[in-house]
Amino acid sequence: MISIHTEGKTRDALIQLLLEFKDVFAWSYDDMPGLSVDLVVHKLPTHPDYPPVQQKQRKFKTDISDKIKEEVTKQLKAGVIRVVRYTTWLANVVPVPKKDGKIRVCVDYRDLNKASPKDNFPLPNIHILVDNCAKHEGHALQTQEYHVRDLRKFFERLRKYDLKLNPAKCAFVVPSGKLLGFIVSRRGIELDPTKIKAIQNLSPPKTKKEVMSLMGRLNYISRFIAQLTTTCEPIFKLLKKDAAIEWTDECQQAFDKIKEYLSNPPVLVPPEPGRPLFLYLAVLENSFGCVLGQHDVTGKKEQAIYYLSKKFTAYEAKYTLLEKTCCALTWVAQKLRHYLLAYTTYLITRLDPIKYIFQKPMPTGRLAKWQVLLTEFDIVYVTRTAMKAQALADHLAENPVDDEYQPLNTFFPDEEINSIEITPGDTNTWKMFFDGAVNAKGVGIGAILISPTGQHYPATARLRFFCTNNTAEYEACIMGMTMAVDMDVEELLIMGDSDLIIKQAQREWETRDIKLLPYRQHVEDLSKRFKSVEFKYIPRFHNELADVLATLAAMLPYPGNTHIDPLEIQIRERHGYCDAVEVESNIHPWYHDIKRFLKTKEYPEQASGDQRRTIRRRASKFFLSGEVLYKRTPDLNLLRCVDAKEAGKIMNEVHSGDITGSPWKKIIFVLSESAINVKYMAI
Repeated sequence: MISIHTEGKTRDALIQLLLEFKDVFAWSYDDMPGLSVDLVVHKLPTHPDYPPVQQKQRKFKTDISDKIKEEVTKQLKAGVIRVVRYTTWLANVVPVPKKDGKIRVCVDYRDLNKASPKDNFPLPNIHILVDNCAKHEGHALQTQEYHVRDLRKFFERLRKYDLKLNPAKCAFVVPSGKLLGFIVSRRGIELDPTKIKAIQNLSPPKTKKEVMSLMGRLNYISRFIAQLTTTCEPIFKLLKKDAAIEWTDECQQAFDKIKEYLSNPPVLVPPEPGRPLFLYLAVLENSFGCVLGQHDVTGKKEQAIYYLSKKFTAYEAKYTLLEKTCCALTWVAQKLRHYLLAYTTYLITRLDPIKYIFQKPMPTGRLAKWQVLLTEFDIVYVTRTAMKAQALADHLAENPVDDEYQPLNTFFPDEEINSIEITPGDTNTWKMFFDGAVNAKGVGIGAILISPTGQHYPATARLRFFCTNNTAEYEACIMGMTMAVDMDVEELLIMGDSDLIIKQAQREWETRDIKLLPYRQHVEDLSKRFKSVEFKYIPRFHNELADVLATLAAMLPYPGNTHIDPLEIQIRERHGYCDAVEVESNIHPWYHDIKRFLKTKEYPEQASGDQRRTIRRRASKFFLSGEVLYKRTPDLNLLRCVDAKEAGKIMNEVHSGDITGSPWKKIIFVLSESAINVKYMAI
């Protein structure tokens, strides 16, 4: 078969070539003389200790049995097979139906495979083979000009070794064709319509085997499906061990969403040399997804190359967002290694994992593993604002959507499932936002109560005593709860961006700082005065109003048409629960006992056995150079230890900005526990 798209000269030359080499085509078994034994010999080695297996005869239907007999007779007459009278191995025939109604006769080699040693040879990468055939003028040729020349070399080699081709399966200069389950053409790589139709015609699975069959079909075409793991999460749960196979509404919605997505699948393209790649990475709570793309020749349009998604393991799900991003990038880089090694890759994601991984000179643990695995790649992090197009990034649904949001064709039609939607709660529940701010000019706290009808009641106060940021957060929470008690609120939802305060209020974290114990106790006492109270952590960008109240009360923005009572700036002369704690005087620096032990191996007088063990344990992390004490960090850096006076001097110089001639210019971190009592502020 010759394509109608073949050019005139090429068509004539191809016809002459086929007539010249018509002997390389086998029209029947009689035209197949077989290979010379001097070239290759087919043998099946077996382990000598493995006993031969003779399978019992398998029965077939009459029509299938007749076709098997006809095919075996043809091969027997052509000399492809021969009769063995006394056999030690006996395997049944496995008929495989063909599209033309005939059958392909195979043999059940399962028993023989168990007795045969395995061949160790690398298999080709399917995606590399498909990429190499795409974006050409023909199915498997780059240009028609050299096609006839290459075919002549191919036919000459076939004639030399008496190899034959099946003319029914030969097509020349076709613009597109099926290859390993995909359609490759000049446009790029597309899904086989028969595979799409097979999935769309599937009925909901009823057994675990049917669920595994469905996921196997989707996994083979996962390269074309964005966020497959996130979308099919309800279906994945059915594959868990001892999980009941119950096809819920969530499973059906995910199944319908996949079917709708496959009704208009994307066209992927192989990467072109000379242009960088773009990797868009979206990290969610339990999974992540990415898309690898590249600009076209014009540089104005981005084309997708590969979609990829994966679910975090139970251990990986406990990582921080930045660590999850690093873990996802490492996994993606190894999965797409055959693409990334040959190109410069620009990474577009919410956080910068490259800086986090490579900023430490001597990383340890999983950070060191990620650094080693990513060293061979040329990956550059860029911000989103620097990109010309955002179509491929928007499909990752990293940000909440608004009312004017329109779903993209590159993702699922209702991709806003990944957005944050705040629904109205119980009509009797009040909401409270709180925040504290500590800076060089002082300490401020802010809280805002929101009634069930949406009316806002803000409050702010300036603290006349210095405290840490955690203390300020507690002060803000206490002020807001006190307001709610005075307004006879019964049901209250408290939200803040301090993970420490929220977790301690929920009794999930233990309060170890003795300065925060009275605050936590006072919060518990106030909680008993409500009918129901709930603490909830929210990100900082969702707590902007309370943050403004705490830092810039005079510049409070007016939030739309919502009514806000006039603000009154109060002056607080003391703590929310009691008077300020007096600072105890100490003539020795906080590291006196550690330095003394490292220098003379002596302990403080009247020190108990537990206290001595504590000093020895803490001293193992310090290093004494002359009279200067340093602390070793996990990445083997040395931090100089300073007393309260030196810490105050450093803080004053840093906050004043006058550090040009200061000896502390290169100090990044100051280790001083007592600096908290002398207006110490962490940078």
